[in-house]
Amino acid sequence: MHPVTAFWQWWAAGGEQELTAAVTAGEYGRLPDRISALVAAVHPELEWELGPGARAQHALCVTGAGVAELRPVAERWLRAAPAETPTWEFHAARRPDPDVLDRTLGLGGRSVPLGDVRVALDVTGDRVDVALWHPAAAGLREQERAQVAFLTLDWTLGEDDVERWVGAVAAPAEQPADTVPLTSLRAAVAELAARPDEGSWALLEGPGPDGTRVLVSVQRPLRWIDRPLLDLHSEVVVPVGDVRSDGLPGPAGLERLRALEDDLTAAVGGRAELLAHETRGGVRVLHLYSDGEDQNATDLVARWAAERGLRVDQRPDPAWRDLRAFS
Repeated sequence: MHPVTAFWQWWAAGGEQELTAAVTAGEYGRLPDRISALVAAVHPELEWELGPGARAQHALCVTGAGVAELRPVAERWLRAAPAETPTWEFHAARRPDPDVLDRTLGLGGRSVPLGDVRVALDVTGDRVDVALWHPAAAGLREQERAQVAFLTLDWTLGEDDVERWVGAVAAPAEQPADTVPLTSLRAAVAELAARPDEGSWALLEGPGPDGTRVLVSVQRPLRWIDRPLLDLHSEVVVPVGDVRSDGLPGPAGLERLRALEDDLTAAVGGRAELLAHETRGGVRVLHLYSDGEDQNATDLVARWAAERGLRVDQRPDPAWRDLRAFS
């Protein structure tokens, strides 16, 4: 039995009632060990926690704690969950804590009230770079300052919005210039999220590492967190055929490439998505992403390429790291 199926069978067979009674009484006994074993069977590095719900009385969260490779695993656990009830709701990532400013961390023998955290913001494009500083920072080690910064971000924005909107993160010992309260970070992210996001394709052009001309077409915005199950990267290598002197396609080559892309898109339907393609030196590479647990999609792409004599390389890439040069 798949571990996700086993978890939800346990839940339906009495686990829900047992956990509800434990939360109500505040007495858990061996129940946390049982839940930990079930979650670890899904993946040993997943974490779980309980908290108040936003729509239900209680929330059960199973999370990869910001580790990109674990986010699809948690998402599959969530998508197999039963319908929410007035008592329980479910989450695959930690949500923002509305009371974050009232939290206090204990680090290095010091109390760190998060309400005192100040943040410097630098909005660039669709992300905000942040530097989080606390008056106690000078007495904390670098690792402790980083821990304060990332916990504060998770509790302020929620894990998914940290990935979605936050760029570079710094945790300086000295206070940066122009710091503002944490509430300003939430406001900056809300402003980013409110921008129109209809989706488009961007065209990038420039020299490659070897000096050859490279042409890239890529989806915008390119955010894996919005499609966490697309964790398998298929690279399909297509010879251009009609090549200009700079290695890019001529008219006949472009026509052939467009026809192939249309054919591939029709063949995979909604089971895989073409996120980018790059062309250089007489070759175009198509970058498709699909659900790594959808073996039919994996086989479909491989078979489509084989039938046309094209090479395909397939590998896990849950954070779309292979495409970061295009973002």
